Amino acid sequence: MGGAISRSLGLEMRLVLTDTNAEILSAEADVLRQAGFDVQLALRCDVSETADLQNLWRGCQSFGPLGALVHTAGLSPALAEADRIIAVNLRATAQLLDTFLALAAPGSVAICVASMAAYLCPADASLDDVLDNPTDAALLEKLRNIAAKLPAGMRSDGIEPHLAYAMSKRGVIRMCEQRSAQWAQHGARLISLSPGMIDTPMGRKEVAQNAKAAELLEATPMRRWGRPADIAQAVSFLCSADASFITGCDIRIDGGLTPFVKRR
Repeated sequence: MGGAISRSLGLEMRLVLTDTNAEILSAEADVLRQAGFDVQLALRCDVSETADLQNLWRGCQSFGPLGALVHTAGLSPALAEADRIIAVNLRATAQLLDTFLALAAPGSVAICVASMAAYLCPADASLDDVLDNPTDAALLEKLRNIAAKLPAGMRSDGIEPHLAYAMSKRGVIRMCEQRSAQWAQHGARLISLSPGMIDTPMGRKEVAQNAKAAELLEATPMRRWGRPADIAQAVSFLCSADASFITGCDIRIDGGLTPFVKRR
């Protein structure tokens, strides 16, 4: 998704690319430059590491006010255990938004990729209270306590990775809703975007290893995988002047899957 978004936004914007894998990042930057895109900086960064995040911020400062920040980094249940999923998907997103707010200016927009899985997370006021404070040092302990009280099919020892993923993405959606007023004070917008089953290596790995994910793909009303281009085109619109009054909300791009699943 990040690659497709870079190619779409890069038609009109200078690009700063990040990835945790330096080799993949360098190769992608070379491909984009050879295709004529203006890649100003390609910097290895793990957004869950404060030092990496500060280094990224320093690298971006010289480019002036923020145009668009599109945060696609995240871990699915097939890629990590619960604690790491929460740290990357939720806590790091909060730290990223805190860091880059200083560069926000009129016309800036930040888009955080959440997931339709957020809508399958149990509705629980105590859970939302915990998710709304993602930098709390006791975050994981509090989430474990909530998970332990859920029905048996939704919990295990600690937090089951699929539940951690849904929790983390619910937290991202709430974060963008609640912080949008703060960004608006800078003339900037903040939006979350919730993909459904998207045809990426991570998405295919999830379907291959998780029967529930395979069922979701099969149940998607549009009867196909979503494409990275579907996400990129939505991001391009949300970053454009045509979307200048859209902020503080979540945009679902899931082929109609979320309402279908919620009705079952």
